[in-house]
Amino acid sequence: MAAEKLRERWLKSKVELGPDETVLDRGYFWRRARWWQWTQGTLYLTSRRLIWMRGALTPPLGPRLIEIALGDVKSCGRRRPPLNLRRALVVETADGGTHWFFALWPVEGTWSESISKAVMEAGAP
Repeated sequence: MAAEKLRERWLKSKVELGPDETVLDRGYFWRRARWWQWTQGTLYLTSRRLIWMRGALTPPLGPRLIEIALGDVKSCGRRRPPLNLRRALVVETADGGTHWFFALWPVEGTWSESISKAVMEAGAP
């Protein structure tokens, strides 16, 4: 049986899921590439990782694809980014990386809870 792939017509990347990996949630988010640049894409929460794929119509600011293993997630929550009035979903990784995701509607709290729950279920610290 072929592995499931995450792909949509308007996304620039394709990701193959593992044999027992399932998609838990999916949403449209902007990702902060630099402090003044945000790029649009789709954020996927799977049973093993968090995957963000840049949209095809987005200027090439930052990477096309970001994959964060749930075991590498150090913390997840909502914070107000510099020079912004709304809160964003912030994922900090064990290697010191910080990833900012901003939705056009206030879903950051729900996503934060979902990611934290998936991290605990995956057995990560």
